[in-house]
Amino acid sequence: MADALQASALETAFLALRAVLPPRQPRAPKQFYALGDLQAAFQALKGPLATAKAQGGLVNPWALASLGHDEVHNTRALAGLWITEFEGGTSRQFLAHYLRAALPATDLVRGAGGGVPGRHGNLPDGRCR
Repeated sequence: MADALQASALETAFLALRAVLPPRQPRAPKQFYALGDLQAAFQALKGPLATAKAQGGLVNPWALASLGHDEVHNTRALAGLWITEFEGGTSRQFLAHYLRAALPATDLVRGAGGGVPGRHGNLPDGRCR
C-alpha cells in the first residue's frame, strides 16, 4: 500500500511540474530507407574507399606515431620536420613550393624581410643564405 501511495504522489508531482516546464521540442519523423538503396550506396563507396586507402588517404599519421593529444610531443614531432639534420631541407622546399603555388602574386622573400629568421637562416624557397 505504501508503494501505491508513493507512486500516486510521484505522478501528482510530475503532473504539477509539467505545467511549469517548457514544452517538449518536436522530434523529426523517423526515417525509413529502402534496403536496396542502402546496399547500392555502400557498394558505390567501395571503389572510392579502396582508391583512397591505396593512396594513403585513410592513414592517420598521428595514430601511427602514437602521439595522441599530447601537445608537447606533437610540437617536438612537428619541429623535427624543419631540422636540417633530419632532412628538414626537404620539408622547407616542400613548403616553399606549396606557398609559391598557393600565393603566386606574393613576394615571399620581401615579405619575410629578405629571409626567414631562424637557426639556419633559410630563405622561403628552401635555399640557404
